[in-house]
Amino acid sequence: MNSSPIPATNSDVLSVFRALPGLYLILSPELLIVEASEAYLQATFKDRSIIGHYLFEIFPDNPDALQAQGELNLKQSLEHVLAHKAPHQMPLQRYDVTRSAERGGGFEEKYWLPHNKPVLDTNGQVLYLIHTVEDVTQQQKYEQETERQARQAQENMERFQLLAMATNDVIWDWNLADDTIWWNNGFKTIFGYQTVEKYINSWYGRIHLDDRERVVHGIHDAIDNGKKNWQDEYRFRKADGSYAEVFDRGIIARDDTGRPLRMIGAMLDLTEKNRYAAELQASHARLNQILDALPHMTFTSRPDGYVDYYSQRWYDFLGGTRETLTGWGWEDYIHPEDLDSTISGWRHCLATGTPYMVENRWRAQATGEYRWFLVRGMPVRDSEGAITMWVGSYTDIHDQKKTQLALQESTQHFKFLADSMPQLVWTTDPNGFHDYFNQQWVDYTGYDVETSKGTQMWNDILHPDDQVRTSERWQISLQTGKPYEVEYRFRRAADGEWRWFLGRALPLLDADGKIVRWFGTCTDIEDQKRHEELMEQTNRELRSINEDLDSFVYTASHDLKLPIINMAGIFKELTSHATFHDPDAPLLITMFEKSLTQINATISDLAEIVKVQKSINAQREVVPLQDLVEEVTFSIKDMVKSSNASIKTDFSEADSLVFSRVNLKSIFYNLISNAIKYQSVDRTPEIMLSTEKQDGFVVLTIKDNGMGIDMERHGHKLFQMFKRFHSHVSGSGLGLYIINRIIQKNNGRIEVSSQVGKGTTFQIYFPTVSE
Repeated sequence: MNSSPIPATNSDVLSVFRALPGLYLILSPELLIVEASEAYLQATFKDRSIIGHYLFEIFPDNPDALQAQGELNLKQSLEHVLAHKAPHQMPLQRYDVTRSAERGGGFEEKYWLPHNKPVLDTNGQVLYLIHTVEDVTQQQKYEQETERQARQAQENMERFQLLAMATNDVIWDWNLADDTIWWNNGFKTIFGYQTVEKYINSWYGRIHLDDRERVVHGIHDAIDNGKKNWQDEYRFRKADGSYAEVFDRGIIARDDTGRPLRMIGAMLDLTEKNRYAAELQASHARLNQILDALPHMTFTSRPDGYVDYYSQRWYDFLGGTRETLTGWGWEDYIHPEDLDSTISGWRHCLATGTPYMVENRWRAQATGEYRWFLVRGMPVRDSEGAITMWVGSYTDIHDQKKTQLALQESTQHFKFLADSMPQLVWTTDPNGFHDYFNQQWVDYTGYDVETSKGTQMWNDILHPDDQVRTSERWQISLQTGKPYEVEYRFRRAADGEWRWFLGRALPLLDADGKIVRWFGTCTDIEDQKRHEELMEQTNRELRSINEDLDSFVYTASHDLKLPIINMAGIFKELTSHATFHDPDAPLLITMFEKSLTQINATISDLAEIVKVQKSINAQREVVPLQDLVEEVTFSIKDMVKSSNASIKTDFSEADSLVFSRVNLKSIFYNLISNAIKYQSVDRTPEIMLSTEKQDGFVVLTIKDNGMGIDMERHGHKLFQMFKRFHSHVSGSGLGLYIINRIIQKNNGRIEVSSQVGKGTTFQIYFPTVSE
């Protein structure tokens, strides 16, 4: 008897759809999620709460991988299906999916092969869209897969791996189109070959004859029959003729039609691994000796936290035995105040598989004191990700902990000192985020510490005209690490007054020269600024008075010079034709002539002072010093010749100066001529001119062997106007005054050392001019 088929209900169809092994998503024409298969939800870390939501609300683009454009590409494909009412196969897409908080949050990197297909009603209108994807993430991450397989191949070496023993892979890339193969340097390193052939036959020919047929057949079976992966173990001939035992595995890359393009793989030399594994299995005691030799107290435990091994350093420190410590016996040796937090943290890590790290105190058997340790525990997993054991270490940090506590005490002292200072004190992190202010800041600005943190409050209390300048200067310091210094105005909360402050900050650097923190102060300079304004006004008035005095001196010297010249002419005429009967007449005439000469020289010197004053800021130029010495020497050649003076130079360190040529010539003329005029009666004049560079200055040294100056008596008035210290030589006493004026006006200085009867040395400091 024939029975009619039982029609499926909607709930049956829905259950079947949800149970489908493929990754399916049903969308409305408005791109609202209508239904999803369980496999799809699992692959995208979602649950059925997404039903009814807009597709791209649930699956946004990863903001850290916008170049992938997964959202845009999918939207365009779906719009194409809606417009053309035809299926659309999308190429490989990177489209990351969000993770729940339980999974760590953020985005999971994913790769898909999407296919979109319309479902039409009887009128040809789109009822639904079926979005089908294939998760090909693993294919795109062959390197991770290679590492996973490498770990699987070394399951029996987990403890040894923890001691930093690693294997070296030989990476190869086989182009299936032309049968060329590329090897990395590991091929030469591991197998000893100096050259490597580029065709696949070179690989075939080195496989052991007993393994060759099986290996070649297996790899071509994977390539020709659409498989993704291949792996095998075989013997591979090395350059010295011996054979290495290798584990080889590869991933096959195919185009959209499934045609194989290339195969990328890695060969792991198992020869040494097998030898090490045998050694480890045969000598577990030796491994324990290695662990005992480590500088830390080490342990291992089972996945449930039961400690099954302690290194010898544990017993040396704690004084316990294997019987008392194994399992959870360690609880009797930890500081009581740290027991609960240690147990809860350890159990949490056992349950979640997250690495364990905690600081706690343990009792030393030798002294009975508790010492601080940093405890770390790492889970060891098998190829399936299951935890097989825990390995941990204890590092003594007692001294560091004491230092940390001392730092905390120092921080309290710092806050106390900062609150005691009259300045506004603040600190920032290396990026300029303000995180501390002293009490004076709070009192002045009206902002409490929490409100002041960050950067916004500066704009609220800084004068608008100072904000841009202050910010730009602060950014320079943050970027370069240079000390920060700037003047700005703050508004006082009590009365709203704007007051000037000097802001300064210095960076605190670590041992590597990196900025750790910035420490800054703001000092009220309102009164100082007002004094500066008053001084500036006074200086302007003084400059005006000096200019008037210069004009007066120049005019007076000019007006007096002509009468003096006339007097000299009349007196000369008088002495030429008149008869004098007084016996003292010759003496009086000589004295009168000397007075006329002296007053004429004084008037000329006054005019020279005004001239120098006006030329102090004359145009600067590069002046060759040797040329200038020769020019001055020529102008006083008669004086040099008559004295038989020796003038030597050494300008090797600085052969020129950027200075006013006329002023520099005046300096050289006065000092060289003075050195000759005030020569010693006992020796021929010797004058030495030299230069050197010192801390931003070019130092000109002029040394003579002349009479010398009593510095104790005359040093304080050396550069005063009309001061002379030797009466046997004519002069006005203005030369050194003029030199000092020139040097001071150009931000330099003069240093003089002299001994009576031995000579004098002038050192003139010229500021270095940057070009």
